Amino acid sequence: MISSNKKENDANSEMNKATQGLRTLSFADPAIKAHLQLEAFKNSKFNPKEFIENITTKLVEKAKSSSKEFDPKPFIRHFEAVAEELQKTKRKVVNKIEDLEDAIQASEAGRQRKLVEINTAFEDVQSSFESLELRLTEVGNTAVRIGEQLETIDKQRARAVEARDLIQHYIELNDKNSNRLDELRKSGIEGECKAAIIARRLNAIAKDVDLPDTEKAREEIAKYCEILEKSLLESFDNAYKKNDVPTMKQYARTLYDFNGGNSCVQTYVNQHELFNRVDEIESLYNITTEISSTSATTPAIPNPNLVKLCDQIKQYVKQEWTVISAVFPNFVSVIQNFVQRVFAQTIQIHLEAILSAAENISNIYYLQALCSSHAVIRSLVQDLHKFDDTVIAAKSAGSQGGSSTSGTVLGVILDRCFDDLYVPYTEGNRYIDVEVKFLKDGFENFLVTFKAFADQRKKLPPKRGTVSTLSTPSPAQTRPSIALPTNQTASPLLSNNSTNTSSTTSASSPTKETMFGATANFTRFNQALNDMAAGFAAGIGGLGASGGTGLEIVVSPGIPSLELVGKLVEVHCGAIRRCKELNSSGDLMKNVDILFKFLVEIMGSKYLELALDIANEDFVTIDPTKNIETDLKSLIIIENTTKILQLLQLHFQHMILPLINSSPTIHREVVICKNELMARVEKQLNLLAQKQIEAIVNTLTIYLNRQKRTDFKPKDENIVSALNTPTCTQACEFLNKVNANVKKHLRGENLQVFLYEVGSQFHSMILDHIKKFPVSHSGGLILSTDLSLYHQTITKFNIPSLSSKYEFLRELGTLFIIKPENLYALIHHKNGTNASQALDGLSNSRRISTKTMGGSSSFSYLSTVDVQLLYPFLAMRTDWVKLSKLEKDMFLGTE
Repeated sequence: MISSNKKENDANSEMNKATQGLRTLSFADPAIKAHLQLEAFKNSKFNPKEFIENITTKLVEKAKSSSKEFDPKPFIRHFEAVAEELQKTKRKVVNKIEDLEDAIQASEAGRQRKLVEINTAFEDVQSSFESLELRLTEVGNTAVRIGEQLETIDKQRARAVEARDLIQHYIELNDKNSNRLDELRKSGIEGECKAAIIARRLNAIAKDVDLPDTEKAREEIAKYCEILEKSLLESFDNAYKKNDVPTMKQYARTLYDFNGGNSCVQTYVNQHELFNRVDEIESLYNITTEISSTSATTPAIPNPNLVKLCDQIKQYVKQEWTVISAVFPNFVSVIQNFVQRVFAQTIQIHLEAILSAAENISNIYYLQALCSSHAVIRSLVQDLHKFDDTVIAAKSAGSQGGSSTSGTVLGVILDRCFDDLYVPYTEGNRYIDVEVKFLKDGFENFLVTFKAFADQRKKLPPKRGTVSTLSTPSPAQTRPSIALPTNQTASPLLSNNSTNTSSTTSASSPTKETMFGATANFTRFNQALNDMAAGFAAGIGGLGASGGTGLEIVVSPGIPSLELVGKLVEVHCGAIRRCKELNSSGDLMKNVDILFKFLVEIMGSKYLELALDIANEDFVTIDPTKNIETDLKSLIIIENTTKILQLLQLHFQHMILPLINSSPTIHREVVICKNELMARVEKQLNLLAQKQIEAIVNTLTIYLNRQKRTDFKPKDENIVSALNTPTCTQACEFLNKVNANVKKHLRGENLQVFLYEVGSQFHSMILDHIKKFPVSHSGGLILSTDLSLYHQTITKFNIPSLSSKYEFLRELGTLFIIKPENLYALIHHKNGTNASQALDGLSNSRRISTKTMGGSSSFSYLSTVDVQLLYPFLAMRTDWVKLSKLEKDMFLGTE
C-alpha cells in the first residue's frame, strides 16, 4: 500500500517537472508570451477564437506531424499554464484598480475640503459687501438730505436775492429811476430777456401791492413794460425783415415769457402780404366781364383770381409753417391763428367781392359763382388737411414727446372756417330759395313760346266740329291700351335699363363719394343723353317735312319738344350739381327732393299734361269734311312724350336716386310723385292714341264711302281693267303713309298695338263694305285685285295675326270669281285648319264653328268657316239670285 502511493507520488512529481519544463519552454516563446500580455487584451477587437489559435499553433503543428494518436495531455497542460498566467495578470489588474480607487477617494476628499473653504470665504466676502452697501446707503441718504437742504437754502437765497432786487427795482421805479433796468436791457439779448422777466414780476407785484405812496411805482412799471414790449417787438420786427430766424426765435421766446407772445404773433401775422391786399380786391372784381362766363347748362367755371389766390395760400401756409415752427415756442396756436386770419379776412373778402359782382348780373351767375368758389375753396381745405396730417401733426406730436392724442392741429379749424364762409349764403333756405327762383325763371323762359300758345289757345272759341263716329267698334271688341312709355321694348334709351315707372329701383347707399366729388353719375347721364339725342336726331330734325313718309306733318308749339325738355333737364342737372356741392349730407336729400318735385311739377302740369290736354281737345274738334286725311301729329306727340318720360326716368335713376336712397321717407315720396306724373301722362297718351286710331279709321271710312256701286259690276262684262279701284288705291296709299309714320314715331309694343288696332278695324270695315256692293263675274276679278292689294299693304305692317286676317279676305274674293258649281270644292277644302281669328271682325258676333284639318301648303281659310257666315257674301253675287234653293244647298253642300 505504501509502496503504491509512493509510486504515484513519484509519477506526479515527474509529471509536474515535465509540465514545468513545458511551461518554461512554452512561455519562452515570444509569440505566445505576447498574447498573454495585458496590452493584447486592451484591443477592442479581441477575438477568443483567434486567441486560442495563436497560443496553440505550435502544439497543433506538432500533433499533425506526429504519427502517433492524438494526445490531449500537452494541450491540457498548455491551457493550464496559460490559465495560470492569465490569473496572475488578472490579479495585477485588480490590484491596480484598487490602487486607483483609493487615490480617487483621497482626491475627492481633498476637493470637498477646498470647496468648503471657498464657500466659507465667499460668505465672508458677501457679508462684508452687505455691510459696506448699508454704510454707503446711509451715507447717500445723508448726502441727499444735505443736497435737498442745500437746494432749499439756495432757492430761498435766490428768492431772497430776487426779492431784494425786485424791492430795489420797485423802490427805484417809485422814484422814477430805471437806470439799472435800462442798463440790463441794453446789455444784449440775454439782458433784454432778464429785464423782461423782472418787468413781468414787477408788474405782478404792482397789481397785488396796495401801499401808500406807491402809485408812482405802478405808473412807472406800466410805462416801462410798455416801452420794453415795444422795444422787443421792434427788435423782433427788425430780425423779421432781415430774415434772421435765430434772433426772431430768441425775441419770440422772450415775448412769450413776458406776456404770452400774443403781440409778437399779431405783429408777425399782420405783416404778411396776404393781409395787405384789401385795396386791390375791389379792382379785381369791379369789371363784370371778368366773372367766368357760364350758362345754366354748363358746369361752373371757377373765377381765375380765386383759383390763383388759393394756390398762393397753399404755398404761403407751407412756407410760413417752416418759419413759425422754427421761431415760436407756441407754434401750434400761431399757425392756427394764421389760418383763421386767412379764411376770415383774405378769402372772405374775395368771396364777397365775387358773389356781389355775380349777384348784380343774374341769379345764374350768382349760383355758379357760389358753386365754383365752394369747389375751389373746398379743394384748398382738402390740400391743407393733407399738409396738416403729414407735416404739422407730426411736428406737434414730436414736440410733446410723441404723446399727442389730439390728432390733427388744423382739422377742426379748417372745417369750421370753411363752413363759416358759406353760412350767410346757405343757412336755412337761403340757397335753395335762390335755386328754385332761378329754375322757375329759367323754365318759364324756356316755356314762354308754349305758354303763349296755350294762352292763345284758351282765348279761341271752341270749334264746332263733327265728332267722327264712323266705324265705331262694337262694345264686344276689346282694344288693348298703349303700353307704358318707359317700358318700350325697342326704346333706344331704356332698352338696356329695364326701367319701370312703378318700380322703386334701389341703388347703393350714398357714401362720401356720392355726396361730394362723385361725377360718375353725371358722366353716365350725359353719355346716355348723347346716345339718346343721336338716336332721336332723325325723328326730331325733320318734324316739319314729310320725312319720306309721303304725309306732311306740320309741327306746332303745342307738340311736346324733346329738345326743350332736354334743356330743362340739363338746367336741372346743373342745379343738382350745385346742390351736391353746397349742401351737407343732412340738407342734401331735402333740397334734392324740393328740386325734383319742382321739375316734375313744371314738366307735368305746366307742360306735358297741358300739351296732351290740348292735343286731345283738338282731336275732339276735328272736322273730317275739311281735311280728308287726318293729321298724324299725335304720333309725334306720343313719340316725344314717351321719350320725355324716358329722359325723366333716366334723370331720376342717375342723378336723383343715388342722393336720396339713404332716406326711405324721401325716397318713397319722390318715387310716388314721379309715378303719379307718369300715370297721368300715360292715361292721356292712351286716350290720344285711341283718338288717333279712330281718326285714321274715319279717314279710311271716307275712302270706302267713295266706292261706286258699279265698281264691281261693270256695264261691259267683256272689258275688265286689271287696275285696282280708286277707292282701294287711295286707301292703300293712306295705309302705307300711316304705316311709315307709325313705324317712324313708335317703338316696340306701342307700335304693334297701334298697327294691330288700325288693321283689325279696317278688316272689319272691308267685310262690311263687301256686303254692300253687288259683284258680277268680271267685277269679282276687280274685287279680288282690291282685296289682294289690301293684303299686300297690311302685310307690310309685319304683324302675323293681321296677315292671316287679310289672307282670308284675299281668299274671300275667290267666292266671286269661280262658278257656282265649284263653290263646294272651294269651301270644303280638305286641307283646312283652324283659323277662327280670320273672321273676328264680322259684323255679326256669331261664334265661328271651325274644323281642324291636317296642315299643308294648300291651306284654305274658307274651309274652316261656317258656311252660314258666307251667305251674306255669296248673296252679293249677281248670279246668286238666279239659283234655286236646291242649287244653292247643293253647291254649298248644305242639303
